[in-house]
Amino acid sequence: MYSNSILTEGIAISLYLLFFRYLLEYCIHQSKKSLLLSSILVFIMISTRKQMFVTLALLVLCILIVNIVHKKAFRGILVLSLCTLAIVGSATLLDMGYNYALRGNAVRHTNDNRFITTMAFYTAERSDAAYINDEEVRDVFLEVYDVCDQKGYLKHSAEEGWFNRVTHFGDYYDCIQINTMGPIITQYVQEHYEGGEVELGKKVDQIMSTINISVMPHNAMNILGSFLDNVLSGLITTVAKRNILLNWYSFFIYIIYILLLIWNIRVRGHMKTAILAGLTLLAIIGNVTLVSLVIFCQTRYTIYNMGLFYICLIIMLYNLIRHEHRLHVTSKN
Repeated sequence: MYSNSILTEGIAISLYLLFFRYLLEYCIHQSKKSLLLSSILVFIMISTRKQMFVTLALLVLCILIVNIVHKKAFRGILVLSLCTLAIVGSATLLDMGYNYALRGNAVRHTNDNRFITTMAFYTAERSDAAYINDEEVRDVFLEVYDVCDQKGYLKHSAEEGWFNRVTHFGDYYDCIQINTMGPIITQYVQEHYEGGEVELGKKVDQIMSTINISVMPHNAMNILGSFLDNVLSGLITTVAKRNILLNWYSFFIYIIYILLLIWNIRVRGHMKTAILAGLTLLAIIGNVTLVSLVIFCQTRYTIYNMGLFYICLIIMLYNLIRHEHRLHVTSKN
């Protein structure tokens, strides 16, 4: 990844591991310095990649748990509220400041809802156009839908079986968003409306939002099915690669990890390991859930916790082996 790609992942992965180190220190020692540094890193990461909002969720959860454990729930709520406001507020100001400096308009970044709209198209049927009251948006929806349907991009074109479904979604996600939906909606707005880049971008967002609000509630179960498929795929790609053999490997390695985590929680002297492993498991679940809601779980979106998972697994195994060795030596003596 580092040698072959110049992507925001190259920045975010490094910062994520540093963030995790300070978050762990905060959980174990309640260090104010670590909390501050964790918050700064969260601000930088969500300004780099929207996926990194998962780090804000982790930070909030850890603040709440740490303060509840130490019977300071009110202080915890206050601290997490201040941290959240400071991080989100700073990211918003940076976003608006960037657009003001570059385009002369202090507005948020546009086109962020395209990921959700892609899911809306993927799980939709042509008859869903009837739910869109705005005739203009309905026509745009049908134009995009017909192209996607004709080329086999949509969910009902996928073959039966979980593996075929997640492979189909991953193969055609960009075809829907980048090759079809984006160009068609953008071209429509440019031909029918006047204004600068920001104004036209807002109109594109408005059309996508109308499609999302109108269509998605009627496909809730279909979307839920794709979401659950993606979650399973994301759990696998966090620790391995999708194929028949490694799918089963992933299942058993998670079982081993969870059993080792339970053992480390129950045995005295391994609480720091348990905190590290538990936090890593929460991070995996949070990241996979967030990614699965809006995009397919390819490895570059789930790799953030891969190293942490295997580090924790090795440490927990070492603790178990050392414990059993001590028991063996004690019984001999």
